[in-house]
Amino acid sequence: MTSFHRRWHVACSSAGVYRFGRSLLVACLMIPGCGGREYDLAPVSGRVTLDGKPIADVLISFQPVSTGPNAPNPGPGSTGLTDAQGRFTLRSIEPEERGAVVGKHVVRLTTAHKDTNPADDAAPVVENILPASCLDGSMTFQVEPDGTDVANFDVQSL
Repeated sequence: MTSFHRRWHVACSSAGVYRFGRSLLVACLMIPGCGGREYDLAPVSGRVTLDGKPIADVLISFQPVSTGPNAPNPGPGSTGLTDAQGRFTLRSIEPEERGAVVGKHVVRLTTAHKDTNPADDAAPVVENILPASCLDGSMTFQVEPDGTDVANFDVQSL
């Protein structure tokens, strides 16, 4: 038996297959994108006010911004809904976890107050009481690795 055949025989034995599989698994876990996510989440909470007063039922959206051509998908967006005191806590969309991707985000705010339309009970009337600048993508926020509890947005009405 040649040297090549002996090595092949050892590699194909159950112990050899086990060692090869274990080595392949370790190598795979070391490669970005294989066995783990390529982004970090940090806890983010804050408050939304309109003319200095807390506003309830504001849907807040953080969408991470790509850092360049080598990172086309910076990770999932995050959303939150304000309570009566205007406070919110973000949760990532997929997977649903507390926080937002570390880095720069485009922030959008909207209100969606559902009222009953007397002409059609099934169709909600959506009213956005915030200025258009809250939806145009001009608002940004930097999520730091340690997160924050002061992601505050004081919106001024027109």
